[in-house]
Amino acid sequence: MGEPKRVMLRVETAHVDPAPVKTVRLKATTRDQQNEFIKHRCQQLKVCRKTITAERLSPRVKTIRDQILMEVKERWPNAHARRLGELFNRKANSIRDVLASLKPKSPARPITPEAVETMRRLRSEGMNFAKIGEAVGITPNAVRYHLHKRGEA
Repeated sequence: MGEPKRVMLRVETAHVDPAPVKTVRLKATTRDQQNEFIKHRCQQLKVCRKTITAERLSPRVKTIRDQILMEVKERWPNAHARRLGELFNRKANSIRDVLASLKPKSPARPITPEAVETMRRLRSEGMNFAKIGEAVGITPNAVRYHLHKRGEA
């Protein structure tokens, strides 16, 4: 039996233009920018990057981490909680909780005496808390609270 013959196949490949990879490149650039921003802020605030991504954090370090997290979110508003979680070594839910707790809350509108008088009148007419709330523009629980507070419910 002799040696097996070697066969060389010639494969013609069609010239294919590479697909544009701009979007992927932009995402990588954004990640790099976010990492650089976090590193820069850690240097400014004199805290180690590993310290703010550790499992257990002191209250001071938590405050710094939350501050940097808010700055990243302000700078990149479309950054997903999952991606931010990867940057800060946290789960997405904990990032969402931190962002929600740091978001400024809108101040409660004070209930005017006229609104309280309207609530009293509607309640005396037999209307329920939900209907009164719709009429005044507040929740049924707020109506109940204000009427009970004045001994009128």
